[in-house]
Amino acid sequence: MPADAPVLTVKGLCPADSAKSGEASAGGCQTVITRAEFEKIARSIQPSLSPVIKRQLMNLYPRLLIMTHEAEWRGLDKEENFQADVGLRAHADINSALTRRVQQEAAKVPEKDMADYYEKNPETFREYALERVYIPRLKQEPPPAPN
Repeated sequence: MPADAPVLTVKGLCPADSAKSGEASAGGCQTVITRAEFEKIARSIQPSLSPVIKRQLMNLYPRLLIMTHEAEWRGLDKEENFQADVGLRAHADINSALTRRVQQEAAKVPEKDMADYYEKNPETFREYALERVYIPRLKQEPPPAPN
């Protein structure tokens, strides 16, 4: 299937650009998602989604578009709480992106380089076993100073 082939059509939902210009009539509006656009959305969720999950996304995405359009029409996207939530989610998303990138880069480090690093820095990787931790109930007085 070519990348520009439509895979989703949401009838009654005008694309943002046509709604602004007044080109679309209420009855003839539709939003078309191509295979390339859908694959980009799927990759943004997870680089290798299974076909079952992609099918679920394909069923969910039109509802998500319609509800988003309705929320924007009602002005919910302009409310202060929403803006704060979007900011917080943006921080979480960029944090997740950085974590994925660091993991990808770490996966590319050759085994020999890792082994060499461990050999050169053994003190950093010492492990200890702890048998017990004692926490006194009462405050302990410091021992008397030697005379």
